[in-house]
Amino acid sequence: MFAKSGNGATVLALGSKATDSWYVELYGLPSVTRGPFTATGFAGLYLPLQTQGVHQYFLDPVTLLYRLHPPLAVGGSYTVYKIEGFPARHGVGPAVQVAFPSGSVTLDALAGIANFTEELRLTLQVVF
Repeated sequence: MFAKSGNGATVLALGSKATDSWYVELYGLPSVTRGPFTATGFAGLYLPLQTQGVHQYFLDPVTLLYRLHPPLAVGGSYTVYKIEGFPARHGVGPAVQVAFPSGSVTLDALAGIANFTEELRLTLQVVF
């Protein structure tokens, strides 16, 4: 659900069958804007329905942006993946977003903090 301000979240629940177990997958995509600041995220939680399955979660990414000018925002992104039995993988880095009338393009440059491979991401968001 989203307010007229654009603040809100999309929440999804799914079921899936992997090679090790059946899972319930929960996803959340929150978005909050206050003045020139915007926070967005993508979160997931995998809950195994069988004993051989493994718990997993992620935030990928959480992005905080400051709007410098209507089409341009700068800030940073953070990501974490955690799979039961393995060390968590963390990454952080700068983010730049360019908005256009029907969406935006965001570039994230994530460097590893722990157990993470460096990533350069380009995300296209379109509203229709």
